[in-house]
Amino acid sequence: MVLINTQENVTVDNNRLSTNVQYSRSLIGILVLAFITAIALPLINVNIIYPAYSKVLVSSIMEETGRLAEYVIPPTAKHSELTHKVLEDSGFAAAIYRMENDLGLLKIKVYSPTGLILYSTDFNEIGTHSADTQSLDNVIKEIPCGEIKQEQGMDILETCVPIMRDGTFLGVFQLVSDLSPHMQKLSRINALATYGTILACCSILVVGGILLRFEANRIRDRKQSEILKADVEQITRHDIKSPLIGALNGIEYLRKYTDINEDQKSMLNDMRTSVSTGLDLINRSLDIYKMETGEYQYEPQAVDILAIGQRVTGDLSGLATMNNVTTAITRSGQPLATEDSLVIMAEESLCYSLLANLIKNGIEASAPDQCVCIDFTESTHASIAIHNPAVVPDAIRDTFFEKYATADKATGTGLGTYSAKLMTEAMGGTISLETSVEKGTTITVTLPLLTVPE
Repeated sequence: MVLINTQENVTVDNNRLSTNVQYSRSLIGILVLAFITAIALPLINVNIIYPAYSKVLVSSIMEETGRLAEYVIPPTAKHSELTHKVLEDSGFAAAIYRMENDLGLLKIKVYSPTGLILYSTDFNEIGTHSADTQSLDNVIKEIPCGEIKQEQGMDILETCVPIMRDGTFLGVFQLVSDLSPHMQKLSRINALATYGTILACCSILVVGGILLRFEANRIRDRKQSEILKADVEQITRHDIKSPLIGALNGIEYLRKYTDINEDQKSMLNDMRTSVSTGLDLINRSLDIYKMETGEYQYEPQAVDILAIGQRVTGDLSGLATMNNVTTAITRSGQPLATEDSLVIMAEESLCYSLLANLIKNGIEASAPDQCVCIDFTESTHASIAIHNPAVVPDAIRDTFFEKYATADKATGTGLGTYSAKLMTEAMGGTISLETSVEKGTTITVTLPLLTVPE
């Protein structure tokens, strides 16, 4: 019956796991950033970067064209107002032809100060006006300049070169250039940058998705393993309790219905205590789960923690002897007196499990001929310091009280110190670790003292 219920619980827990898998926040953050970048970058390139580069390119070409034009423009056009008379100069036509070829221009226009087109590669435009007032600002404003136009599949840039002499406006040369090769290169660079970034972001998304899948499987497998382990432990507890209960009943029968001497009765009492302690520990393992989930009902009462400590060392004397290790209990550094006691508010079974875990760990960690010392003190609270000469490995110092933290123990589960921390905190106490090569390891537990109402 227990096995069937356990399998049903596993099924329920597996269903819960399939919808409650938690992923790494940092990994999800990287994926979200990559997704946003893959979408935002093309928009930024099209609306911000590409126009900005185009503007810089146009400005650079206009400055370069204007600078070159100043050297190529015929000298006769630089000293007097541009009129038909200037254009009739014999060298003007040759200079215009040279300018057109040297600068790689598509078209040249020459404007008078009034905006009259004196010369144009397109003869139909000669004699037309572009402005009505004799003003540099108005003439330049009316003449197309500094804009990229699309004509016959080409990117056209019109550059204006005003001719000035001693502050007098003499006219304007308008130079029309083909920017198609430059714009094509700029477009290719922009496309490569955009597609390269999108490809990189998509690769990150794909890799991140694969990692998320692996992480989800790992988390699910780990949780399923924990559920299975918990179920096995529950079955094991159930199976172990039955023979222990049988042994306890047999002890009670021998005590009540057989003739035994005092030594035999004392031995049976010790056996009954040990079996009862074993049953308490089995039941306590279920309480650990309740502590983890916050469902444990803590019921403190007055208990003598000194007596519990003596009982634990007595029960572990066989383990200590087997490891050739001694244990010593002191009160504020002094040997215990017969009448010594230290009463606290706690649960007896929790205190026993807590001290048993910590002292057992100390015995197992100690080398032969070493001593595990348990010192009880009291001030505003009860303090138990459990010391052994060994040092905790660096690898687990930061996770010493975490679940499954263990080292150098082939049979260790990493649950002893974890359960000790849970039980200490359940009783309103604290637990801490100090370890070094020079001083060994000391685990200090503090628990509330019994307060007597005034």
